This record gives sequence, C-alpha cells and structure tokens, in this order.
Amino acid sequence: MKRFYPFCMLLVVLVCTSFGLSQSQAQGSAKDSVAPNAQPASPATPAVAAPADMPAPVTQRYDTEDQGPAGAGEPILPVPPMPKGMTTLVGGTVENIDHVRDRITVRPFDGKKMVLHFDERSHIYRDGVESTQLAIHKGDRVYVDTMLDGSEVLARNIRLVTQVNAADTRGQVLLNTGAEIAIHDDLSGQAVRLALDNNTRVVHGGKPGEISEVTPGSLVTIQFGQDKAGHAVAREIHLLASPGSVYTFAGRVTNLDLSLGQISIANQSDDRTYDISVVRPLLPNDLMIGSDVVVKAMFDGKEYRANSVDVTRARTGK
Repeated sequence: MKRFYPFCMLLVVLVCTSFGLSQSQAQGSAKDSVAPNAQPASPATPAVAAPADMPAPVTQRYDTEDQGPAGAGEPILPVPPMPKGMTTLVGGTVENIDHVRDRITVRPFDGKKMVLHFDERSHIYRDGVESTQLAIHKGDRVYVDTMLDGSEVLARNIRLVTQVNAADTRGQVLLNTGAEIAIHDDLSGQAVRLALDNNTRVVHGGKPGEISEVTPGSLVTIQFGQDKAGHAVAREIHLLASPGSVYTFAGRVTNLDLSLGQISIANQSDDRTYDISVVRPLLPNDLMIGSDVVVKAMFDGKEYRANSVDVTRARTGK
C-alpha cells in the first residue's frame, strides 16, 4: 500500500498537467483565428417591433427648385410681365413663321415687312377661336396687336382671318364719284366699294364736312351698312388726312430709324401710332425713343413728311 500511494500521486499530477496544456492550446487557437486589429464584438441589440399604429415613412418629393435641393425638379419660370405702352395694329400676310425662335415675319399691306416675336404672353386666334402657333402658316392673312418689348416688337394678339366680315373699313381713297366711293382697305389689302347717298355724313377734324372734300389719296375710316336692296352704303366717313394738308401730332416717340429717316409717334389725340418721314436737319439733338414731341407734318398722298419736330420733354430714366 505504501508503494502504491506515490504512484497514484504521480498519476494525478500528470492528468492535471495534460488538462492544463489542452486548455492553453485551445485558447491560443481561438486567438489566432481573430483578424488583426479587429474590434471585439458588441452585444447584439434586440429587435423592437414598431407599434401597429405608427405611420409609414413618407418620401419627400420636390417639384420646383425653390421647394427642394438643386436638381430635385425642373424649375417653373415665371411669365414675364406685359410691357407698358401703346399697341399698334398691323395687318398683312405671313411671309415666314419660325417655330424654333418664336418669330413671325409679316408684310403689311403696301408696307415693309416686319419681324415680330411671340411667347407665352401672346394669344393666337383663328377666325375668333383661340389656337396655337401651329395654326399660323405662310400666306395667311393676319392682324397683329404689336407692342415695343425692349429692342423687339412683341405680337400681343395674332388674329388669323379667313373671311372679312367688317362693319367698317379704313384706308386710302381711290375714287369718289359722288355716288360711289372706293378705298384701298388697310387690313384686307383689297379695294372696297361703297355707295353714297343723301344720308352719308362726312366728319373732318371733328366737324361736319362735304363729300367733295374726300379726294383721291385721302385717308379715311368709313362706317357702312346696307340699304333695303342689300347694297353696302357708307353711313359716315371720317376724313383723317387730305393730300397737301398739314397736321399736328403730339405724343411719345416709339421708334426712331435714322437710316430710313423715319420717326414713329404714339399720337395722344386718337391713340394711334403714325410713321412720319423726317430729314436729319429737323431732328433735335436731344430726340430719342421715349421723348415727348410735337410734330407738324404734311400729308402728300403717300406719307406724312415732317415740317418741324420739337421735343417737349426728354425721356426719363425709366
């Protein structure tokens, strides 16, 4: 028994030592399997279920540049304001329509062609029905309300007319027989013939006139109707200008073309714009677009020719 006891103690020591070595090797293997510089794993966060009445997340959408970050949507540009000033009616035929640059070229009846621009402020009508620029074609007869818009001329209203059903006409007298009058209509470009009778009135300078005063070459506006037989009869003739007569225009300069020797005036008395030929010596040094002027001009049967040009007020800073 005494011999067996040392042997048992030795066996116990060997078993404990072997167990310790196995634990050390296992820990070393575990350390070797971890990547260098790896952080110790944090404890897992337990999942929490959202309450049943919680609303779903909403994705914000921006429609304009002002409502969201850059690039979130196409900006909506405001419509530019309508320019201030007088409007001028131009009648003629379409020579060209540019759908890319929004330009329309109109040749007025017996006049020089004009290039007008249109945009979202413009209204286009075809026989009284509002339409788009696609309704405008080369050769169409148009009547355009124009306004000066910076350095360009804006077509505010474009009216395409396929039939002329006017109750009045304006133009230059071709003949006057005393029983019939014929004029070249400014808008349609056609000759209009009207009967004259004892009830036809003539107004010249706001005063009653005579039929004999309405000579060929005169500028007139005529209101007409029908007699019992259905014939067109002139009811009232307004004599605007007679060849050789001198007229006074007072208003603001809307256009000044030195190359053509022409000045355009928005006349205050009748709210119409007149083109007047003028020679350079008559042009005051302070004359410019926007100036208020008084112009005396003679009508020679074709155009107004200035006899004098006086600036009453220079253009303001605006």
